[in-house]
Amino acid sequence: MRVKVDGHCETAKVLRGYLLKSDFVSLVSNWPDVTVWVEEDSKLHDVIVDGVDGDLERSVINGIADSSKFHIRLQRVGGVQSDKEIRVIVPESNPGIEIGLANGVLKYIHKPKRKLF
Repeated sequence: MRVKVDGHCETAKVLRGYLLKSDFVSLVSNWPDVTVWVEEDSKLHDVIVDGVDGDLERSVINGIADSSKFHIRLQRVGGVQSDKEIRVIVPESNPGIEIGLANGVLKYIHKPKRKLF
């Protein structure tokens, strides 16, 4: 699956590294299947997840919640409008957030396909 990780912060760089270690992900800049925007804001105390209610958002939230101590806030109004995109704003570069974010994206990519019949 083609994934685009957009962001110049340390968390985005680490996420790219984790995803490159996976044999199932191809990092691209054009025509991605999934886009992840990552930003850092040192004024925050919580992780902010901006996405559409769906499998990608659910996987990322569960991954971050399982591996970090930070509270998670959802942003809904005027943000991301596609279920194939997600924006995550983190307070600082943190191994728990980075691993959780990578696990969430990989879990979304490997979700079981629904049978039609």
